[in-house]
Parts: sequence; C-alpha cells; structure tokens
Amino acid sequence: VEHAAQNLGGVLQGLLLAHLGRTGIQEGDAHAQIASADFESAAGSGGGLLEQQNDLLVAQPLVLDAVVLHSLENEEIFVVNKPKGVAVQGGEGVKHPLDEMLTQQVGYKIYPVHRLDKDTSGLLVVAKNSKAAHTWIQLIAGGKVKKIYNALCFGLPHNIKPETAVGKTGTFTAAVGKDKKPAFTAYKILKSKKVIFENSEGESQEEIVSLLELQLGTGRMHQIRIHLSQEGCPIVADDKYGLFKKNKWIKKQLGIKDLQLAAVQLQLPVGNTQKTLKISLPQHMTKALMALEL
Repeated sequence: VEHAAQNLGGVLQGLLLAHLGRTGIQEGDAHAQIASADFESAAGSGGGLLEQQNDLLVAQPLVLDAVVLHSLENEEIFVVNKPKGVAVQGGEGVKHPLDEMLTQQVGYKIYPVHRLDKDTSGLLVVAKNSKAAHTWIQLIAGGKVKKIYNALCFGLPHNIKPETAVGKTGTFTAAVGKDKKPAFTAYKILKSKKVIFENSEGESQEEIVSLLELQLGTGRMHQIRIHLSQEGCPIVADDKYGLFKKNKWIKKQLGIKDLQLAAVQLQLPVGNTQKTLKISLPQHMTKALMALEL
C-alpha cells in the first residue's frame, strides 16, 4: 500500500485509495460505506483517509496520489476511480495516460479491460496480468459486469413531460458508429426541472435539464453520448455530440464546462455472488447540479 501511494507528479492528487484485500464491497457510497473484513489502507476520493469504525470505513481528511479502489481475493483485478481529463490508454499526443501511470505506480504492467472516455470520470476495471485481462474482457462482453452511469442532460428522452418525468424508465436501441452496430442503453430519470437562461439575443428562454441513470447493455464507443444526442437530450458540455449554443450559455452563465457524465456503479461477479461498488458523483457534476438547483 505504501508503494501504491507513491507520488505521480500530482496528476492523481486527491483521488480515492482503498486497497482492501479480502473486502466485501456492499451497495452504498464508497466514500463512507465500504464494509471491510480485512482493512489494509484507504483514502477518500475527496482526499480522505478511511478509518474502520463499526465495520464501516469513514472518510477523514487526507490527500494521497493514488486511485486504487478495490482488490479482489484472487488478485486478478482492481477498480480505479478515473478523473476527468485523463486518457485510459496512450496514443499520439496523449500525455500521462492512466495505464502508464498505474503501471509505474504499482510496479507491474496493468491492463484496462473496458473503455472510459478521457472526459468521463468514474469506475474502471483494471486487470493485473494478461490472463486476467482476457478473462474479464470476456465477462464484460458476456454481460456479466453491469456498468451504471449518471448523466446531466438538456431535455428529456422520448418527449417525456418534466412534470411527470422522475422515475420514468426506458431504453435506447438505435445502432451507433460508422458500422451501425446494434446498441442497447437502459435509462431511468432521477431528476428534472425547467430553468430560465438568457440566450444570445439577450432574451429569456426556458430549457429542461435532467439527471439520468444509464445502464449499458452493449459497449459501443461513445454509446451513451450518441444515444442521448439521438434522442434529443444530449449531455451537458458534450462538445462532440451536444448542442453548441446551449453548451456556450451554460458555460458562460453558470460556469459548467466539463462533460457531465460519470461511471458511478459497477456490479462484478465474484465467485457465485455479485459485488456492487458505488461512488458519489464527481465534484464537477455536484457543482453543476447545485448551480442548476437540481
């Protein structure tokens, strides 16, 4: 654990470290509700040391340069809380990718086993060796790992009225990508409201904003972002698939400039059971919700 907390030049400063060995992750907030049978060391994602109190880990103020959240008994994988703005893998023009930084940090080559966009924050499964990577890639492809996201959007899917939106569920099934592969995303509306903003002509204009929970049924590139854009409720501050004018006004008037999408929950097969790991929304999303009073 001491080795895992070595400095990475401040790039990962303030992120969550919790290398828990034989730990059972239960449904709840990883910042303050991780049941532990074998506590080794941990730190809160807001920068806090986790102390064991009555079988719970409670965040205490401290900053560590690490992102490891959880290690399974079989030592095949760990889960990291990736910050926005950090690419998972290297490539042309990519500086400080997560796979390189974690490899340096833990002292051996690591293998991310699924995608997470550079501007998307949240939970990412990383394998500790190539054999484990192959196993977990197959588990994910077979739907054995459930990935759940939260997204702050303009508008609502399927022309749902904001007054009756909360709690409504549905699915997106449109094909995505150049090859038009089938894609499936389930959604649930968590929050919705109307807001008033000033448009480019200086006139007041009404807009609907909503917070959605989304579960991937397939893993196409940019699937959630594309599906939401296709349905007329693009993610706030999505510069690729979103709405330029609305992104511009929400940045200018409320300071919301970062992509409002985060991977907040994973359900992982461990033995004959499903373990659930859940984290709170990242700071840039909580600030956006506060600014919108949502």
